[in-house]
Amino acid sequence: MDFLEFQDKVHGPKKEKMSGDRLYRLERNISLRITWVLYKFFPFIKPNNITALSFFILFFVFFLNFISITNWSAVLAIVQLVLLYLITIIDKIDGELSRAHNYVTQSGMYYDYTVHLFYPFIFYFSIGHYFYMFLNDQILFYTTLLLGAISIILVSLRATTLFICGEIEKKNIEIRDLISQRLKIKKIWPLPIRFLYYLTFMLYAWTLFFYVGVIFLSIYNFSLAVILYKVHIIYTILVIIYTILWHHPKKKLLQKV
Repeated sequence: MDFLEFQDKVHGPKKEKMSGDRLYRLERNISLRITWVLYKFFPFIKPNNITALSFFILFFVFFLNFISITNWSAVLAIVQLVLLYLITIIDKIDGELSRAHNYVTQSGMYYDYTVHLFYPFIFYFSIGHYFYMFLNDQILFYTTLLLGAISIILVSLRATTLFICGEIEKKNIEIRDLISQRLKIKKIWPLPIRFLYYLTFMLYAWTLFFYVGVIFLSIYNFSLAVILYKVHIIYTILVIIYTILWHHPKKKLLQKV
């Protein structure tokens, strides 16, 4: 199998999403080349080994929060964010490697999903801990942890969606508010609205880049960085609550049945 055939095989299920998201397409092009090297020269490496690396990085980032180096805390926070971004690439590599080797396991799917659950909490814990070291604001810190918790709920709704769709198909239930996939009309929102959407955890790479900028800003203007941090935390909590309680039940939950 040459590189083009390999690319077509591992990117096949992702082409539609790649066509509509430039950052996602860039990440996929990066992960593709890493996966190709692993596939050609390290065939003994399994997708589960790659997923295990994600777990290691996650817990390493978490424990970095307990290293007390106040003078270098901003540098440490940026290192944490870079490591977390690395996980977004690794998450693509394990899936691509799985498709390349036709190697799918139940445990692999479970561990991959578990990484997605741990990720938002450790992400927001790290952000909250960075600002807590300077502000000592427990309410703000716990609010950030709350955001991490409800982000996990948002991720878990994927499993809920699959369960509900399976129940509908299995029991042949007549659903009054069923939304047909063919009736779905994709809206292209204005750029400012899309930008606000990108800053929520639904597209966590953009949120991560936002906080890299906020951490850099905190070195020179800490007060402004704190304002951006507070506004983002409150805004994201509201958006995710809206998504969980209104948007998903009305639009997302049943649209692929």
